Amino acid sequence: MKITARYTQLYDLMVMAVKQQFLLCRDPKDIIMVTLNHLDALHDYARSQAAKENLEMTYDLLIQSYCGLTTAQLQAVRHAALNFLLDVKVRVSIFLQEGKQHQDGTFRFGANTKLYKGLH
Repeated sequence: MKITARYTQLYDLMVMAVKQQFLLCRDPKDIIMVTLNHLDALHDYARSQAAKENLEMTYDLLIQSYCGLTTAQLQAVRHAALNFLLDVKVRVSIFLQEGKQHQDGTFRFGANTKLYKGLH
């Protein structure tokens, strides 16, 4: 398998994970927490000080830009992101194995499906 194919698969996995998390957000403010959790994870993986500083600046800018928005404005952001991802239906083996995704690439949600630890 070529390196570019692996990057494409990684990108598809990442996009579908973000789509799943945004779909699971019951409160529009949860999208801020999901995004901050992703930035925290990237910060933990970063090795260079410059990368860590850029992530910290991004973290601060995200808080400044989005934490002051109303619930309606955050819902509009969530709606725009999900509209952008509407036609993205990549089948991800781990989601399929765990029963979180249908064979056509759409997600399967039950009444008790919850966002990850720390969010609801």
